[in-house]
Amino acid sequence: MKIDIAVFGSQKFLDQLDDLSDNKEVNLIYFPYDHPSGVTESLPKAANCDGWLFAGMMPYEYAKSYRYKVDIPSVKVPINELTFSYSFLHIINNLGIALNDISIDTPDKSILFSVTDEAQMNGKINYAYELTTDSATKYQQIQSLYHYHHSLWKQGGTKLALTCVHTVYDKLQSEGVPSMYVIDPSKNIIDTLDQIISQVQLKQKQGSQMASGMIDISPTNEKFDLKSFIETFSRENNIDIQYKNNEFMLYSTRGTIELITKKFREPLFTNNEITYSVGIGFGNHLQEAIKHANIAFDLSKKSAKAGLSETFIVSDEQKIIGPLEHIKSDMTYETQLKSEDLDVIDISKTAGISVLTVNKLLHFLELRNNQAFTSNDWSVYFNVSKRTGERVIKRLFDSGYLIIAGEEQPHLNGRPRTLYNWNHNF
Repeated sequence: MKIDIAVFGSQKFLDQLDDLSDNKEVNLIYFPYDHPSGVTESLPKAANCDGWLFAGMMPYEYAKSYRYKVDIPSVKVPINELTFSYSFLHIINNLGIALNDISIDTPDKSILFSVTDEAQMNGKINYAYELTTDSATKYQQIQSLYHYHHSLWKQGGTKLALTCVHTVYDKLQSEGVPSMYVIDPSKNIIDTLDQIISQVQLKQKQGSQMASGMIDISPTNEKFDLKSFIETFSRENNIDIQYKNNEFMLYSTRGTIELITKKFREPLFTNNEITYSVGIGFGNHLQEAIKHANIAFDLSKKSAKAGLSETFIVSDEQKIIGPLEHIKSDMTYETQLKSEDLDVIDISKTAGISVLTVNKLLHFLELRNNQAFTSNDWSVYFNVSKRTGERVIKRLFDSGYLIIAGEEQPHLNGRPRTLYNWNHNF
């Protein structure tokens, strides 16, 4: 069966990839854009593809919030030492321009100096602009990047602009500014394509894993035939649902659950005549799947206390996905129950909170682009009581991991709320 890979990039990049790709087992589906922000319009159309390949850092970052909400392997073509080695050699040998006469933008300045030092290139790089991954400033950054290159050339400081962003290159060209887009080495593109194919194939193998589920379900209408509903749902989706110990138990495969939930983008049940708590676990054997289902079910039961119907999933890697009911909002998350990250473990031990909670916090901060937040923001986002949110925040603050960033007063006569931010000294 062919693998469908969605490719997001400029038309120039898509043409280059089309010339390089000869894998008969892969179907490349192209989504061109004129500006990296245009990738956000294409993502929903690519939701049924097996993998996503992005032309570079900018479109990959524009897609970040959406990537978090779907379980689709994603990669980006890197900008690395090979990229700048090819580009510098072309500029020096073919264009006859010295390194100190060009302006450059890059995701990492150290890459530039690594290339020039190891290759012992003549000339010094005087103008280098380091791109950031701050989602809040991506558009402004592209504008700033254009003005950076344009103003240096106009003032006579440079003879050429070398950029990693197609949109900036196109705009510079249209304004008559001598410019060049970095050379994407064929090796980088082919390696990235091989990488996404490998990730998709691994995920497809996971599709045969065991899936177990625990379901607590109640009709909101006394005339609703629950027995008939379960039987029909089970038959139509080719899954086994049994009634045990006053709960429904589900047995299936990961692949089937992915199909029903459209790769975890929709809940298991969509009938508005029922309320439910659903916990699904994946595992390489049934007992592992049941163990993970119990963890997921406990999470959904906590939501049930607030009157919510929610579905959580715990994977074989102990990754929590959910609640699936909020996948189209910013209320869903993926996080780990365990960690081998020594920094995460250290925070957990020092603050006296679980690894799961630490991972939730780090995910929360990343989605908010490290903007300041209140304990109420935390409580609402993770659907916990105000007291629980305040307790977690206090432990992190007392341990020095959070600092006070200010106050906000949402209501004219109300008490101000303390704003916190991550202490970047850690």
